[in-house]
Amino acid sequence: MCNKSKVAGALFLAITSFSTYAVEKVAGWTFLASVGGSDYYSKDGSLRESKGVRSIIFQDVPASKSGDAKVLYGRFTIPSQACKDEIGQITIYELSGKIAGKYDYVKGGSNVAAYIADMICLGTRMKEK
Repeated sequence: MCNKSKVAGALFLAITSFSTYAVEKVAGWTFLASVGGSDYYSKDGSLRESKGVRSIIFQDVPASKSGDAKVLYGRFTIPSQACKDEIGQITIYELSGKIAGKYDYVKGGSNVAAYIADMICLGTRMKEK
């Protein structure tokens, strides 16, 4: 199984700016952010709300095209109540269901996790099913 700590670590470091280089288009995926040498995308149609939790499927695409660079996948979740309260906790899961990490959320925070959670809470830039 791929090392999800790379995904969790990259998403949740306090990063205050995003890259401005041209982003590679990936069919069926919406660009979210560029962080630490990776581009993050949400799977179109994967935005869900179930049992009080909003989630998306995401992928981490390394900018490096070297042979050892691997695309990683996961599920990014936030409770619907945290969206309403504008504060709460984000959980990242491997697709197997194993927790890859839990992180604090504050609406408008200056890291990638808050940015992605804000988009999930608003339901923008992602196609909801």
